[in-house]
Amino acid sequence: MSVCYIFSGIFAFLFFCNIGSNFSSFVATILYLFVPYKFANLYTRGAIGEVVALTFVPLILLSLHLVKRGSRFGKVFLMLSLFGIITSHTIIFLINIPVFVIYFFYFIKPNFEIVKQVVFCVIFATFLSSFQMIPAIFEKTFVRLEATFLQVYDSYFLPFNQLLLPSFINPNASGSPFQLGLPSVVISFAFALLVIFKKKLKFIVLFALFVLYVFLIITQSQFLWCKLNLLDYSTYGLRFLSVLGLLISIFCVYVIDRVKMKFVFGVVIISLCLITTRHFLLRPTQLVSTVTEDPPSFPNEFDTVFSNEITYSPINTVTATVSSTIEQINSDELNLYFVINSSNPSPVIVRKLYFPGWSVFVDGTKTNISEFNGLITFTVPAGSHKVDVIFSKSRIQQIADLITYSSFVAFFVFVFLKIKNKTV
Repeated sequence: MSVCYIFSGIFAFLFFCNIGSNFSSFVATILYLFVPYKFANLYTRGAIGEVVALTFVPLILLSLHLVKRGSRFGKVFLMLSLFGIITSHTIIFLINIPVFVIYFFYFIKPNFEIVKQVVFCVIFATFLSSFQMIPAIFEKTFVRLEATFLQVYDSYFLPFNQLLLPSFINPNASGSPFQLGLPSVVISFAFALLVIFKKKLKFIVLFALFVLYVFLIITQSQFLWCKLNLLDYSTYGLRFLSVLGLLISIFCVYVIDRVKMKFVFGVVIISLCLITTRHFLLRPTQLVSTVTEDPPSFPNEFDTVFSNEITYSPINTVTATVSSTIEQINSDELNLYFVINSSNPSPVIVRKLYFPGWSVFVDGTKTNISEFNGLITFTVPAGSHKVDVIFSKSRIQQIADLITYSSFVAFFVFVFLKIKNKTV
């Protein structure tokens, strides 16, 4: 996560240099790296996927500039960064789409040829990500993911005063990573003045986007979340803090390049970043690993639609009728192997969650399986039998993998031709 954190700063600086001076870009990068929510991901939540995904956000914006300028590897970077953000944390990609789209059309202002190139990169990145996206779309009906999201999002909103007011005004926000932070509030206020006095359309659009994301975080937006189901897939509003951190950093570039005594103002912002986040750097709140003795709670995102409260009741790994004996139980990461001796045909229950992809082989012959209280069940004939319970990828997953493999082959050919021919 530390490496991703550093690279996110590098990519952010290179991106900011496309819209401002080196000094304003440096200050904006510091602000971007010291947004309190980033420390929440690093030290409090330990959100590896989110930290990795946020590394690609500034790289995507940088890549759009490279494509506009006709850089040889602009499209390569754009495809890789889109692939990276989609596969590391799809939700982060989804909540940043409005920023990507608005920035592309209002700030980069592409011609039709550039639009075609970017659309090509998006489609190609989607093919590269097929191994994850296709099963997530077509097999989501087998898990309770949506029901879980609906029960989670309404518990994670912030009061307006905690989000915007600094800790010396709002004691409840003191030390909390779930706020914008004083430097961000100062920059936001300065940019608001810039919008009022300059009245540039791109500034107005950018600030309107900022206001929208602020609204989606505070408790007053709950009614909107209830009406728009798409918002449920962000899991909770606090994730929009990462988008606000990017928008405010962009504000910072424009503000510093337009104020008098910009060096002094920039030093003040950097100092505020260091002072207001010092408690994260000096004594971070680390995640404490604990081993739960209780069965998984119900419902949660890992439950299948077949499971219920009984699914997690303590039972043997393999259960059969009284007239049966189970011997030589072995297992690896997923699969299970055992021998069953039964005087009569016997139903067998294996304590593994039923899901498409499981197969059972009795003496090497595939047998029909079904689910019972969310677990795998099947019937074996009388006698002694060797049973193999094997998990393999479903047909959908195999097709998705094939698309990804084929896309990567095409991608490497594309890169090779770029290098060989030195063409745009």
